[in-house]
Amino acid sequence: MSKNFNNKNINGNKPPEDTNINVVKHVLSDGTEVTLRQVSRFLVDRLQASRKIPEPPTYEVTLVDNTKQVMIHDESTISTPDDKLIWDKYILDRKIEEAEFSQKFYKLMIFEGVDVSEEKLRDDASWIKRQKYLGIDNIPDDEFERKYHYINTEVMKTDSDMIELISTIMTLNGLNREVVDDIRKSFRTTIQGD
Repeated sequence: MSKNFNNKNINGNKPPEDTNINVVKHVLSDGTEVTLRQVSRFLVDRLQASRKIPEPPTYEVTLVDNTKQVMIHDESTISTPDDKLIWDKYILDRKIEEAEFSQKFYKLMIFEGVDVSEEKLRDDASWIKRQKYLGIDNIPDDEFERKYHYINTEVMKTDSDMIELISTIMTLNGLNREVVDDIRKSFRTTIQGD
């Protein structure tokens, strides 16, 4: 069942505690109202399952009976310069994978969570004409990339818009409010460079 909640205060109003809400109206910093919706849990799960998380490096230990056992390295087991190089590469690979996953997750939340009418994406839409006039010639032809471009350049005007849209969509998806608040703080820290 869909219910609507009109979020007229962009400075922290949240939908009521009702697990049946999967569509909300949200007012952006410029007064524009957008419809946000819950993202399919299946899509989120599939995206999570597609992750290629690097395996931690390992080392061998010889046991009392002369058999070898493979152990997983952690920071405390690094003992040689070669171990350090391997560990540093693993940490770097993890950070790269996490950044790539975060970008994919953001794209999924924005693309699936923000409703955009078909007419907004037509070639003759006023925003396309305006952007071309301003010298932005690389407006995507692909319908999916165009929607993503539109949301990022026309819907979200401020960092606060981005933070609030993502937070609201994640709340619609059933994430605990404390987790969403932590994510909101994380976005602010990333954007502000703290």
